[in-house]
Amino acid sequence: MVRSPRSIAFGLFVVALASIGYWGVRDISRGSALEMGPGYLPVLICGVLAVLGAIKLIEGFLVDGAPLEPVVWKPVIATMVSIAVFGYAVEPFGLVVATVSLVLIATLGTADRNWLSTLLFACLLAAGCVVVFVYLLRIPFTIWPA
Repeated sequence: MVRSPRSIAFGLFVVALASIGYWGVRDISRGSALEMGPGYLPVLICGVLAVLGAIKLIEGFLVDGAPLEPVVWKPVIATMVSIAVFGYAVEPFGLVVATVSLVLIATLGTADRNWLSTLLFACLLAAGCVVVFVYLLRIPFTIWPA
């Protein structure tokens, strides 16, 4: 008998996510614990996710919990669109423009928005990304549009 539909849905989601991740790295060499290959850590993370998802799934049958609420799609879609725009914009428009656009588009997903603080946060995040990725880690990102 289902006692916590939210826990069951979350557990199924995490197990499915782990399965997709495992499927995505199935052809990468894993190696061993002493000589780790490039697929070792992703497989390990997917295994841990699958176990935690299974625990949450079992919990949904044993412990009383909250009912499953309907999904609010506006923030989900705004987040996915902002990530996609960032991915497509970072190379031609630069890290600063892509980061600011990510934050501004993601903000469209909430009704409680303050554009001044959002723009300030976007600028600070863009500056932080430039410092960390371009100057400290020396990743060759384009900073501004070419």
